[in-house]
Amino acid sequence: MYVADPGLLHTGATPVLVEGPMDAIAVTLAGQSRYVGVAPLGTALTASQAAQLARLGEHPVVATDADLAGKVAAERAHWMLTEHQLTPTTVTLPEDSDPAELLRFHGREALTERLHNATPLGSVLIEERLTNLHPTAALNAAAQVLAANHPNAWEPGLTALTDRLRISTQEARRTFYTHLTDWDRDPATAASTRLAEVADVKQRLEQAEDAPPTQRWEALAQSIDARLTEQSDWPALANMLDHAAAQGHDVHAAAHAIVSGDDPLGLHPAQDLRYRLAAHLPERPATQSATPTPSRGASLARRRGTPDRPPAGPRR
Repeated sequence: MYVADPGLLHTGATPVLVEGPMDAIAVTLAGQSRYVGVAPLGTALTASQAAQLARLGEHPVVATDADLAGKVAAERAHWMLTEHQLTPTTVTLPEDSDPAELLRFHGREALTERLHNATPLGSVLIEERLTNLHPTAALNAAAQVLAANHPNAWEPGLTALTDRLRISTQEARRTFYTHLTDWDRDPATAASTRLAEVADVKQRLEQAEDAPPTQRWEALAQSIDARLTEQSDWPALANMLDHAAAQGHDVHAAAHAIVSGDDPLGLHPAQDLRYRLAAHLPERPATQSATPTPSRGASLARRRGTPDRPPAGPRR
């Protein structure tokens, strides 16, 4: 494992798991002795590397790239780290960017801010299950993630499951207890089972990327206010959510934070939420790149191993 500054690991700095050495260096430069970047040197995190991180006694931040491969890497890292009773957090980066790019184009403060505001990685995994799975499957899959989380997350997590899935507290607790028992009995076996399912997660993430914004954000909208998707300006709101996510905002957390029981949405909920999001989420400059950003179609083509479609020739 590559460590940008090994000495910092012995002074209480928080390890930040990234994908490559340049990202590790960027994190360490921005972290000012509070964070140190570590990378598995071009390979996926291994069991021995996860054990090495566990021996440090610090809960790591996972800052993999903001693309499909990075999301899958974060999924794997979660199960490998929680097996060792670690509670990893994660950062939200602008779409298709990495820590090195954020440092280069936006400076130390931008990267440090993301690290300071890291959120539980388990919450991100639970949100993926609730968004992309049928309610019955979502309950089981989300409960599996919750069982591996820190005990402080259990009660809030169960409340979120009952609210989002519209199920009874008893059903949520019963399902959670089953998976918690399995995890407590043998976390290594439970984690190994979840790792074997990473390919399924990847497939769901691919399908979510292909979906239009109105479909991609439907589950979030339903969890906030069932009226949202019935509004004529729902597509405009969905596009706004898409744009905010691409800029690196934690859209799920932000949307739930600004719509509370004490301050529900008004008579025009989609418009109301758009106004609140505009006031709550500052516009961030797009991350620059040394190479042109590929089209969504081209990105999907490369991901699937198919060639980009050549430009059409002149009409005759």
